[in-house]
Amino acid sequence: MSACKLTKKSLDSSGNRIEGWGIGEKRGNVKYSPPLGWTGIGLKVLNKYENNTWIGMENKPEEWCVAYHGVGDGQPSDEVKKTLGLICKGGLKAGKRQMHEDCPDYFHKGKKVGRGAYCSPIIKTAEEFAGKCIINNKEYSTIFMLRVKPSKRRYCNQCDDSKKPYFYWVLNGTPDEIRPYRILFKCTSSLPSSSSLSISSSISHSLALEDKEEEEEED
Repeated sequence: MSACKLTKKSLDSSGNRIEGWGIGEKRGNVKYSPPLGWTGIGLKVLNKYENNTWIGMENKPEEWCVAYHGVGDGQPSDEVKKTLGLICKGGLKAGKRQMHEDCPDYFHKGKKVGRGAYCSPIIKTAEEFAGKCIINNKEYSTIFMLRVKPSKRRYCNQCDDSKKPYFYWVLNGTPDEIRPYRILFKCTSSLPSSSSLSISSSISHSLALEDKEEEEEED
C-alpha cells in the first residue's frame, strides 16, 4: 500500500459529521467556529495517543481547541489526495511559507512566532488555501480539522488587531501540539454524477476501489 495516498484504512466512520455541529460551544476553553456547509470524514485517532481527552467536546481544561488547515491549494486532484495521505500518516509539517516567523508572539510575550505549521480557528481562513479533489466525478474543496494544544499556540502580534487572536495560529507541527482528526469536504461543482451515495459513502467507496487496485498491482 502506498504511504502517499489516503486510504480507507485511515478513516473512522464514527467520526463522520454533517455540517454545523456544535454551534455556540467551546473546545479547550476557546470559542469553536463550526464548519458550516462542510461534511466531515473521521480519521482513526481514538486510542492513538496517551488518552482521548484532547478530542473531547465538553470544554474541559484538558481538551484541545479546534483549528483548520487548507490542503493542496493550486494542486491537481491527484496531488491533493497524496497530500491528504501524507498528513494522515505523518501529521502536519512546517511549510515553505513562514510569513510570521520573525513576528513577536501574542501568546508568549518576549518570544517570536518561529517556524511551524499554520492553521486557523476560522474555517474561512483555511478555505483560502483549500485545494480541490475529484471524487466520483464531483469536485470537493478539502480542509483538515485539527485539535491544537492551547498552551502551544503562537500568533503574530503585528496582525490586524480586529482579528486577534483569531487569524493564523502557528505550532511546531509535532503530535504533542497539533493533531488532524477529521477531513472536511465541500462540493464546489455540479459535474454530472450517476452516484446517489452520500459524500461520506462516496469517499469511502472511492478509497476502497483505490485500495483494491493498489493491492492488485502489488500482487
